[in-house]
Amino acid sequence: VCDGVDNNCDGTIDEGLTIGCYADADGDGYADSATVSQQCAVSNACPSGFISGAASLGQDCAAGDATRFRVMSTLTDADNDGHCTGSATSDCVGASAGVGRRFINSCETTSDCNDGDAQAWSTELVRDDADADGYCVNAATQVCASPGTAPAGTRPSAQCAATDDCSDTNP
Repeated sequence: VCDGVDNNCDGTIDEGLTIGCYADADGDGYADSATVSQQCAVSNACPSGFISGAASLGQDCAAGDATRFRVMSTLTDADNDGHCTGSATSDCVGASAGVGRRFINSCETTSDCNDGDAQAWSTELVRDDADADGYCVNAATQVCASPGTAPAGTRPSAQCAATDDCSDTNP
C-alpha cells in the first residue's frame, strides 16, 4: 500500500509504488519546476497536481496561473491589425500573446508605421494633387496609410501623370 509506511518491514517505504513526478499545481500541463519528487502512482500515473516528465509540455513560467505557462517571442500590435512594430521580447504567455501583443509568426511581413490606426500600416510615397485630376505637384513625401491609398489632397506617386500640374486648384 502506498501510504508512506514501511508495511513489509524491509526498511524501504512504498517501494515499487511511487513514480517520479513534477509539481503542476495549476494543471496546465507544464511542470512548475525542474525538481522531481516521488509520488504514489495512481493507475501508473502521477496523482492530481503533478505531471510526469514524459507528459509535461515544458517548464511553467507562471506556476499557479493556468492562463500563462510558456515563454514565447512577441511583438507589439496595439491596434490589432496584424502588422507589428518594435523589437521582439520574450514573454510568459498562454494560448494568446496578450493584449496589444502578437506572436512573431502571426505578424504580417510589413512593419506597422502607425500602431494606433488599424487602417494605416504602410509607408507610402505621395505627391500633392489638390484638384484630384491625376496631375501632381511638389516632391514626393512619405506618409503612413493603407497600401495604394493616400490622404485627401494627395495621391500615391506612382499614380501621378508624367507631367506636373500647372494649376493644382483647377482640374
